[in-house]
Formats: sequence, structure tokens, C-alpha cells
Amino acid sequence: MLDKVRSNVKSFGVQAVIVLVVAAFIGTIFLVWGHGGKTERQGMVLAKVFNMDVTYPEYQQEYIQLVNQYRQIYGDKWSDEVAQQLNLKRLAFDNIVNQYILIHKAVEWGINVSEKDVMDHIKSLPVFQINGKFSPEVYHQRLNMARVDPFKFENDIRRHMLFMKVQERIAAGFKIGDEEIMDEFAKKNEKIKADYLLVTPDRFMSTGGISMEEIREYYEKNKEKYYHPEKRSVEYLFLATEDFNKLAEIADRDIELYYSQHENDYVVPKQVRASHILISVDQGVSQEEDARLKEKALGLLDKIKAGEDFSELARLNSDCPSSKRGGELGYFGKGKMDPEFERAAFALDVGEISQVVRSSFGYHIIKAEGINPEHIKPLDQVKDEVIMALKQEKGHELAVLKAEQLMREIYKGRLLREFAFEDHVTYKEAGPFFFGESVPGIGRNKEIMETAFGMEKDKVSRIIETPKGYYIFRLTSVEPPAQMTYEESEARIENDLKMEKSKQLAHKEAEKIRTRLLNGEDMAVLAKGYGFSVSDTGEFGRGEYLSGLGNLDEIQTQMLFSLEPGDISSVVENNRGFVIFKVKEKTGINEKEFEEQKESLGSRLLQKRQLELFNTWVERVKKDADIEIYNEDLLT
Repeated sequence: MLDKVRSNVKSFGVQAVIVLVVAAFIGTIFLVWGHGGKTERQGMVLAKVFNMDVTYPEYQQEYIQLVNQYRQIYGDKWSDEVAQQLNLKRLAFDNIVNQYILIHKAVEWGINVSEKDVMDHIKSLPVFQINGKFSPEVYHQRLNMARVDPFKFENDIRRHMLFMKVQERIAAGFKIGDEEIMDEFAKKNEKIKADYLLVTPDRFMSTGGISMEEIREYYEKNKEKYYHPEKRSVEYLFLATEDFNKLAEIADRDIELYYSQHENDYVVPKQVRASHILISVDQGVSQEEDARLKEKALGLLDKIKAGEDFSELARLNSDCPSSKRGGELGYFGKGKMDPEFERAAFALDVGEISQVVRSSFGYHIIKAEGINPEHIKPLDQVKDEVIMALKQEKGHELAVLKAEQLMREIYKGRLLREFAFEDHVTYKEAGPFFFGESVPGIGRNKEIMETAFGMEKDKVSRIIETPKGYYIFRLTSVEPPAQMTYEESEARIENDLKMEKSKQLAHKEAEKIRTRLLNGEDMAVLAKGYGFSVSDTGEFGRGEYLSGLGNLDEIQTQMLFSLEPGDISSVVENNRGFVIFKVKEKTGINEKEFEEQKESLGSRLLQKRQLELFNTWVERVKKDADIEIYNEDLLT
């Protein structure tokens, strides 16, 4: 991680570098060293770990910090769905608990980090150096510019180093054997190609009727499948971030700081302005015709070198619509043109003419007419964008602070509806609704739905972040699941019964086909007789997605990779039906490649196993630790 920080020093502003340095050393740690009394740690106590308080504001701050870090990692791919998949709410709480456990164990084991150790680490960071030597002036200047207190920064470094010493003690002496490294290499490198035949249940769906007796009997045996799902109702407070964006005050210093931290967002990539002459080549032409067209292009290049006008030759000879403009294509960036054309165009200087270049369209002669080098948009051009981004950022912060204030009031005994007329707060009631339904007034939101259906009646939720703002819920009523009558579920029962029978028939037929394959019959011939087709998996490895089939589970994967070319698999069930594989090719272990990769693979595997060992140790300590959670609802 520290190497990544160092490599990014040139790409980020100074303030961003300081933030990255802190992140590199302390991850998501922000706890107050030593933990003061209630006056120093105001807010609702969420939990106790070894008699140390975890407050709700502390947890919320940790969550926000995690979101910001993962947003930077995922970039454009970040979304609320990603945050939900990562389960950042629980992770934030677990981070705090894990840190307290490490603090407790460090004290118990007498592990210390000296002031000298801390300063040696800090002095080694290039961001604080001039000509390779640590500069106290630069250190304080850059921390000040990033608004990072030196005392807190050094405590954060100390804490991280302390935690690392605890982790090293836990993982000391752990080793990885050659056999385990070989197994890991095999998992990553063994490949299989196979034909497969998919037997789908819909081919065996009965078109005839099913008797009332069968339907009634199926209902009696499977009553638990047919019920009206639970319904829930809530009341909630909503804080729209748009309202708080308007309240955000942005200073010039904030604008300059944000711009310096996000310079990469305002990079304009290099662009080339080019003209070209295209001699097009149709697909499937003979080698002779291809050679003739290439000679034509070479002849035009000779004319250009002899001094004839490029644009005039383009008008008379180019097969591209741009010929009307003398071959002019205008400015373009990378990723817009054919790769071979682009590679040649971006290698030219202004006024320079390429050799004959082959692309998927034919033969080109390219002339660079102009170049716009990569550059960063100046602040005055993007100031409005920066202000908008800052307003959104600060608006979120103001909304969170307001939501936290409301939570403190609620936990003192105030009711949600008491805030109905408060500025920038919306109070509403919603329900009853099923799990997965669109919540009236809100819409579909997985986290809100899971929260509403994971709470006890009259309990208050944690603060829930959505793209539009923040919600606080109270569950007002629960209507339990109700058994559907036979009459209500009759049509569904009949369909389920038909599907079950069709699956049974499909499985039975798949087993028959497998037996015939084991007896030497041809898969393609058998498939044709049943009206099915044989498909090819292409080459795939363990855990890879198979087009048309999806992923195999671990047991199915082990079974398939234990087969040799020519072997027939057992019948594999998936959500599409029943599959039989016939292995065609199997790529085994390359001993030379294994020896070349053994050391690096072993190192990565050791780190992975050490982390697993450490996580196991933490979970074991947790079971024996004195951890009290007072508001479990806030973490789900």
C-alpha cells in the first residue's frame, strides 16, 4: 500500500498525498487514543468492547470514511449497490471492534512502539523529503495544508505500527508447504474443454390435465409454500441532500483545496488532428487483390514524398467519406479509431506523414495536422464544477450531522412525528407492504427493505443513506404471514406440480442419455434424436462462468476436473435443467511455469493464509471478549 502511495505522489495534490499516507498506515482507524470520559466522547453508546465505549457518531464516521475510501477504489463503478454488497455498515462496526481488541492485546502482551519508531517511519516518506532527506518544515507545512493535526497523525502512525506488531506475533512461524502451492497453481492453471448436452424440463412439461385429487394432495403436502407474505408498515424521517446542498457555504480555500486533490478528474487526454487517405480492402479478398491495393497505397505515398499535395490526393483517391474534405478527420482521442490506425497517428509529430498502415478497413496514409497535448483544465474553467461537487459533498456532511442530531433526540425519547415541521426534514408513513415491493413514497431500495424487515416492532433504524438523502425509520406494525387457502393457490399449485413432474422426467431421461453415452453412443447423434443440441464450453478454468450454464458449484467443479479427455460426467443439475459433459481437452500443470511462479505464488498464498489465521484469531478473541451491543438494529 505504501508503495502505491509513493507512486501516486506526482499524480495527486499535496493534500491528497497526506490523506493517502494516513490511509496507507491506519486504514480506517480514527479512534481517540486512550479513550476519554463521556465529555470527550459525546453521543449514544452503541456498544462496549473491553469496557471501551463505541458511540453511534463514531460508528457513523467510520462508515462514511469507509464509503469514501471504497468510492476512490471503485471510481466510476461505485454505486449504492456496491456499498450494500460490501456490507460496509457491519464492516465499519467490526473495524472498530477489531481495533479495540488489538489495543487490548497489545497492552496485555506488553507491546510498545517508541517515538523513535514513529518518526523513523515518517522520515522515510518521500512526501516529507527534499532531495531524499526529511524536512521538518515540509512535514509541518504539508500537514497544515491538508488540515491534519501532527499529534493525531503521529498517533495514527503509532497505532498502526502497534497493530502490525500484534499481527506479526500472531502469524509468526506460519509456513506454506510445496504441496499447497502446487494445489493453488493447479486451481489457477488447469483448463478444460468439453461438449455438453442440456436436458431442459420444459421439453417434458405435460400438456394434459392434472386431476383435482393430485392438486389437492400436493397442496396438503406443501402447504408451507403457499402463504401471503408478511406485511410491514413504517414511519420515517427523510433528509434530502439537495436541501442541504443549498445550505453549504463554500470558501475560496475550499475550492482550491478540492481542485488540488482532484486534479486527475480534470485531465484532458492527448488528442491528434489527422488527415488520411484510405484504400479500402473488403473482407475475404484474394492475396493478389490485397497486394494490388497495397501497391496502390505505396504509389500514393511516393507521390506525397515527391511533393504532391496530400489533400488533393485524398480528394481524388481516398475511399473514406472524409475525401470530400481532403481527408480531414478532425481531432480525436485514444479509443476512437481502429487500434492500428490510432497507434500510427499518435506516434506522429505535427506535419509528419506515416508509412502505409494496415487496419481492419484497409490501407491508410496518415498526416498529423495538429496535436493537443494532455493537460489539466485550469481552475477558472472548472470552478463551477468544483463548487457543485463541494456543495454536494458538504451537503451530505450537513445532512449526516442533522440526521445524527435527530438520532440523539430520538434516543432521548422524542417521537419521529415530532420532527414533522422541522426545517429540511420530511415526516411520512408508509405501508403496509411486502418484502421486495416498492415502498410508497420511496420506491425500491434494497437496504431500506432489508432494514424494515430486519427490525422489531417499535424499534428505530440506523441512518440509511440513499442517492437522494438519508432516512430514519421506526417500524410501526407487522402483519404476520397468512396461510393461503386451497382456492387461492389452486392455479399456482397446478403449475408447480407440472413443473415438478417435468423435472423428474427430465432427470430420468438425462440419466438414460448418460448411460447410452457411457456405452459408446455419439453425443451429437443422441442429442439430435431428442431434439436437443450439443454445445461447446470453450476453454475454462475452475470457478469461471460458462456461457449458457452459469457457474458450477464446488462439488460439480471438483467432479468435472477429476475427469480425463473422453470421460463422461455425472448428471449435473443447474437452474436451467440437467447437464452431461464430455471432456475433450484438459490442460495440466506446466512444471517449468510452476517453478518460475512458485516463489511469488507461495508468497501471496502465505500472506493470504496469514490473513485468514489473523481473522480466525480475531473472531476467536471476540467470542471470549467482553463485547456488549446495545443497539443491534443499527448494524443490520
